Order: sequence, then structure tokens, then C-alpha cells
Amino acid sequence: KITYADKLSIPYVIFIGEDEINNNTISLKELATGNQINSNFDDILNNIKNGISKYYSSKVIKEN
Repeated sequence: KITYADKLSIPYVIFIGEDEINNNTISLKELATGNQINSNFDDILNNIKNGISKYYSSKVIKEN
């Protein structure tokens, strides 16, 4: 499923398994880099927001 997400250019995958539930955390994997972090919900959400902001700030939009 991760490979499929990567083919669809989905930037992040979230894992919530038994360990994450027991530790009240979430695992986030950035597919472009392969980096994976395990943190609380607010930190994960901020990481995603920052990553998406950086991605779109480097795009050039050309209007006709």
C-alpha cells in the first residue's frame, strides 16, 4: 500500500498501530525522503503542514 501511495505522489503515510496507541503517538513517513518520525498528533500535523507549505511555495503558477 505504501508503494501504491508513492505512485500516486502522496507525500506522507501515517501509521497507527498497537505501539502508537499504547504510547499515544503517531508514526509519519515522508515518502519522498524515506524519513520516518514518531511523535504526538500536534507535532505530526505541524510537520505535514510545513512540508506541504514548502512543496507548494517552490511551485511556479503561470496564468494565461
